Amino acid sequence: MDDHSNGPRRGNPNWVKGVTPAGAKPFQKGQTGNPRGGSRRGRLADLLSQQLSEVVEGDPKQRTAAELVMRALIKEAIKGNVRAAELCLERIDGKMPLPVTAMTPEEAAECLGEMLGVDPKALLE
Repeated sequence: MDDHSNGPRRGNPNWVKGVTPAGAKPFQKGQTGNPRGGSRRGRLADLLSQQLSEVVEGDPKQRTAAELVMRALIKEAIKGNVRAAELCLERIDGKMPLPVTAMTPEEAAECLGEMLGVDPKALLE
């Protein structure tokens, strides 16, 4: 092992190769560090899914919450709510990819020059 005295040493100076210090492995072999599994986000999604699949109490047609939510969303889209229309279309066709445009340095200088009121050539120097 060569000595690197040029900079700070990394790691634990008490660590001995081949020996696991006490407390370094708090879980026994085969035991997970996440016993409940999954994430909280996953549990919330499951809860939402469960709630949406339940039949709404008092609905004469015995519709689920999901059916009523979608019906309300469609009604809003028909009234002209653009965001509701976007949500409906995204569920059918998927989200539209956002276009990515790249400018050449000359185009960027022209644009900035216009905004700042300076000569674009001066920005390219």
